[in-house]
Amino acid sequence: DSLPTGRNFHAVDGDILPTRIGYRLGEELARKSVAGSKSDKGSEGIILWASDAVRDEGVMVAFALAMMGAEPVWNARGIVTDVRLKPGVPRRDVIITTSGLFRDLYPNLNNLIDRAGRLALAASAAALLEQQPELKEALNAALGPLATAQWGRETVSDNRVAREWLNRLAALEQAGLPTKEAGRAAAQRIFGDAPGAYGTGVNRLTERSGAWRERDEIGRAYRNRMGHAYGLDVAGEAAHAAFAGGMTRVSVCNTARLGW
Repeated sequence: DSLPTGRNFHAVDGDILPTRIGYRLGEELARKSVAGSKSDKGSEGIILWASDAVRDEGVMVAFALAMMGAEPVWNARGIVTDVRLKPGVPRRDVIITTSGLFRDLYPNLNNLIDRAGRLALAASAAALLEQQPELKEALNAALGPLATAQWGRETVSDNRVAREWLNRLAALEQAGLPTKEAGRAAAQRIFGDAPGAYGTGVNRLTERSGAWRERDEIGRAYRNRMGHAYGLDVAGEAAHAAFAGGMTRVSVCNTARLGW
C-alpha cells in the first residue's frame, strides 16, 4: 500500500482532527490562556497554519473550540462527526485567520469552528431576543446555517461570543449595513486570502520601502488581502467590513506553537 512512492502525499487525515489528545492539549492551552488573561472584554485572535495542524494533531483548532466552550464529537473510529457545546462554562469569542494552505486542506475544520461559534451564539439567542426583540432579524441571519439549533438562555455576561456579536452588529449597523446583512457579517469569524491566493503580502510590501510612507498603509494592505470569509455559508467571499470589525475587537492574539 505504501510503495511505490508518489501516491501517498498526505500527512494526516483531516477528518480525525482534532484528535482526542490534540483536544486535551488545546483545552489545557485555553485554560492557561484564560487564567493568564487580564482582559474581560474583546475577542481572542488565533492564527491557524496547516503545518502545525499536521504536527500537533489539531491543537490550535482545539484551542479555538475550547475557548468558545465547545468540543468535538468523535465516532468509534476517531473521526470527528460534529461539535457540541459544553454546558456551564464561560465562553470566549475568537476571530480566526488561516493560511491559504490550511484553507485548502482543512475546510472541514473551518466549518467546525464556525459551527461552534454559531452554536455558542444560539445558546444565548432566546435571552437576547427577550431583552431586545428588535434583534430577531439579525439573529435569524446569523444563525441561518443552524436551522435546527435550539435558542437558549445563557447569560450574555458568561457568553462573550454573544456579547461580541452584539458589539460587531452595532458597529456594522452604524457603518451603514442593513440589519440582516450586519447580523450575518457579525457572526463571521474565519478569514483569509481570496480563494487561490496565498500569503498576506506584507513581507513583500515592507521590502518595497518606496511603495508606502505610513505603517497604516501596510495595515490596510493586510486587511484588504485577508478580508475574505470562510465557514458554513461562505467560501471566500469578500467580507472586509466583517473582518475589520472583528479585528478591531481583538484584545489578545494567540500564535502559540507547541514544541515537542
